[in-house]
Amino acid sequence: FSLAARPAHSDRLRVNVVIAVRVIGAARRRSRVPRRVARTGRPRDRRGEGRWRGAPRLPFPSGAAKRRVGAVTLLHWLLYSALPALAVALLLVGVLGPRLIGLAIATSVVVPYALLKAMPPWPWVMLRTGGSGEHWLCWGVVAAGLVATLHDLRVWPRPLGTPPTVALLLAVPWFLAEPLRRGWTFERSGVHLLVAGGLFGAVWLALRGALANGAGLGMVAAALLALTGDSLVLHWEGQPLAISASSAAVVLFAVLLAATWRKAFVVGEGACLAVAVVHGGTLLHAYYDGRLAALVALLLWIAPVPLWLLVRKGPGKGSGKGSQGSNGRILGGLALGVLCDVAAFVLGCR
Repeated sequence: FSLAARPAHSDRLRVNVVIAVRVIGAARRRSRVPRRVARTGRPRDRRGEGRWRGAPRLPFPSGAAKRRVGAVTLLHWLLYSALPALAVALLLVGVLGPRLIGLAIATSVVVPYALLKAMPPWPWVMLRTGGSGEHWLCWGVVAAGLVATLHDLRVWPRPLGTPPTVALLLAVPWFLAEPLRRGWTFERSGVHLLVAGGLFGAVWLALRGALANGAGLGMVAAALLALTGDSLVLHWEGQPLAISASSAAVVLFAVLLAATWRKAFVVGEGACLAVAVVHGGTLLHAYYDGRLAALVALLLWIAPVPLWLLVRKGPGKGSGKGSQGSNGRILGGLALGVLCDVAAFVLGCR
């Protein structure tokens, strides 16, 4: 090739200067990005396990963006959980009486689910085509509310109310595991049914025993704290059913205020069944969904049990406000339940 095709010395110098300026500018722009993001463009998992999660987003969200997200989440909870549950509690419990606490809990769980998503298919349709755990849980809560209301209204004698309750406590975990039972053996399905049914029954017996030993307000407070812990941990883990636990907690908070204000307010045993189904059903569904560790779910599950263990030796009987029971035992049981919730929250946030 000829010498005329080669660039002159001044042209080569100008090209080198332009390349140097571009390299320096790129290096300066790269230095403004955090090192953990600059390598791959994705934020590292905060637990430091070498995994990556979340969509790549540069730069990181500011404090104002986080506050806007928190405000939207709070508004979403108020509109779809707190206000409907409070309205249901005022209508069913405040106007019609405390015997409808179970029906109020069931309504407060199903109404937000129907508003946010859709009404679940009918049970006989899901028996033919198959259904998800959320749909079966909704109908399980509805069945618990109906059985609890019939029990508190004394439609049938008290001994006849035990078989439907036991059958429901075994049917809820059986249908919640339907999407997973297709790949399980018969032995594994039986073990899961026995363990889950035993946990459901333990919570129901603990709440019922606390109520029978004169800790009526203590039972409501223990159930309120347990459902509040469930909603916080499930919300942190990104579980959609956290709003169901929070709705039931709002109803129990209204019941606790009504029981404190009205002297002739007596909590029935049917509420224990509704609380046990909502409490255990949301935790079991989150565990089957893979969003909740076994130890965290177990700590949350046994949160109402310490109250019964401390008040079962008390001298008082009845289902009143707990004036006959020992206030120290009740407060101790509530404190142990809070410790279980705190431990589960700490383990779940790691």
